[in-house]
Amino acid sequence: MGIYWDFTQGKELKNRETKRCLEIKKDTLIIQECSGQRWEVQHVIKDF
Repeated sequence: MGIYWDFTQGKELKNRETKRCLEIKKDTLIIQECSGQRWEVQHVIKDF
């Protein structure tokens, strides 16, 4: 069993099992009921 997350650019980062979202609140990364925060990946690190 693993932890799976669904992510689409410009949308929430949501846990498949719990339906809760990964969000930032007061400079802290938390998992909570989705409040409408949206994510955008700006930098991608590639293998050398």
